[in-house]
Amino acid sequence: MTDVEYSRALRDWLNTVRLPASNLLGPKPRFMVIDPSATSFKVQLYQDGWNVADGVNAVVDGIRLVSTLLAIDRLKIHRSCKGLIDEIPGYSWDEGYARVATTRALWQRIPSQLESTEPARNLDQSLYV
Repeated sequence: MTDVEYSRALRDWLNTVRLPASNLLGPKPRFMVIDPSATSFKVQLYQDGWNVADGVNAVVDGIRLVSTLLAIDRLKIHRSCKGLIDEIPGYSWDEGYARVATTRALWQRIPSQLESTEPARNLDQSLYV
C-alpha cells in the first residue's frame, strides 16, 4: 500500500471503532504517534489533517511498559485482536542478547510458530504503546 492508501485505511478503520461507553463511532485522536523513520507517511498524515508526533524507539522500555501494564491489569487486549493474542505466547526475551545490546530487542518464536511465513508484527507494534 502507498502512504495515501495507508492513511485512508487508517481513517476508514477509525470510523468503525466504537467510542468507549457509547454507541458512537469514530474516535478522533488528538495526534498520531508514528515511527520516526516513516518520514513520507508522517508527511502524508500531516497533509491529511492529522497532528503527528514521533514515537520513541526505546524497545526495552516498551517491553517493560507493556509487561507492567498487562501485569497490573491496566492494558486490555480485545478478543478481536486475534493476531496479537496468538503471537504473545510465542515470544521470549533473549537474555544473552539483552546483555550485549540493551537498546534492541530480539524475539524468538517457539517452534510451533516457525511454519508461518508472515512476519510477526502485532506484538512488536504493541511495544510502541
